[in-house]
Amino acid sequence: FNTFAGNATFEARQQQMARLVERIAAIPGVDGAVTQADGYSVAQVVVHPADRAGAQERAAFTIRTRYAAEGYFRLMDIPLVGGRDFMTADRQRDASSIIIGADLARKLWGGLDPVGRRLQYVAPVRDSSTLVVVGVVDDKAAGSSEAGNTLRIFVPWYYHTPVVLVRTRT
Repeated sequence: FNTFAGNATFEARQQQMARLVERIAAIPGVDGAVTQADGYSVAQVVVHPADRAGAQERAAFTIRTRYAAEGYFRLMDIPLVGGRDFMTADRQRDASSIIIGADLARKLWGGLDPVGRRLQYVAPVRDSSTLVVVGVVDDKAAGSSEAGNTLRIFVPWYYHTPVVLVRTRT
């Protein structure tokens, strides 16, 4: 299906996708459905000393960034080990919420709770901006082992896409 066709506004396409996902999720035998962006990007995260456990100077880390819609982690059986999943409010274009992998959380803050801490995110996905950690996911379940010990963050997916992930019982 094509959600990009016609002269529909961004908001109308978003609503169309939301209705489609709701209808797919309501089909008997379907456990859940979410929209999804294909691929990932690699970027840098700059962390200032005040936001790092025991740090004296700022540090930069190369990380893998993936987009995730609300409900993505539950659908893909990726457990949250801290904080919360993305919410509707996180889908705003100027939202600053991110969910990070547990390996990145340990690297940055040791045993401290990372929820509520801030990172400076450097393009290409967005202009440089300050992001706030709202959740932490299990790296093994999120697929970090596929590329060694890749550090990762998830940003809320707020665009429409013709890709829908569906989990069924059959």
